[in-house]
Amino acid sequence: MKILAIHTALPKQRPLGDIQKYTSIVKQPNISPVKATKLGLEGDAPGNTKFHGGEDKAIYAYGHQHYVWWKNRYPELDFPVGVFGENLVVEGMDDASLCVGDRFQVGAVVLEVTTPRIPCMTLSARMGDKEFQKKFLAARKPGAYLKVVKEGELAVGMEWELLEKGSAGLTQVEAFLLYTGQAQEEALVAKAAKEPRLPEEWQQKLLKV
Repeated sequence: MKILAIHTALPKQRPLGDIQKYTSIVKQPNISPVKATKLGLEGDAPGNTKFHGGEDKAIYAYGHQHYVWWKNRYPELDFPVGVFGENLVVEGMDDASLCVGDRFQVGAVVLEVTTPRIPCMTLSARMGDKEFQKKFLAARKPGAYLKVVKEGELAVGMEWELLEKGSAGLTQVEAFLLYTGQAQEEALVAKAAKEPRLPEEWQQKLLKV
């Protein structure tokens, strides 16, 4: 895995389609290294702190290869890299094998995979498609939120070294399907119950604790 692009933005009121939103989903690329802190990348912050941001959602990463799928599946929509509001565009990032609790060394930074992204209406507005939230749910390509375990600088071209796997092997796709109600298998719920690094909010949702 390798960082191909880094995007940041501070929230502001902006037009998204036919509505106005206070958001930072429209991000700009960074050529220079960016510091990763416990609360995210410097120069980046969420517009809606109820559903975004915090230590468990400090950074949002998305696999570069997914863009090919999106463009082929929905050629009528525009998919410039970064359109999903991700901070990191990552080569070789596979949601079907990336697990909750996985830890990676990226330069001096240590990142921990927490949860997949759950789409909201802001994403639909960003895409100019009122049905895009449903399309994102159906695609099962959610990307991953990351916790910054050790702070430091991130830069384009940095490789990701796996330090340890999440103990339960709960993939981002599996967690996504459980949270959104697309899967109810007891085996997946049991996996979630065994993952100590699953954020408390998700434990309450998936395990009813």
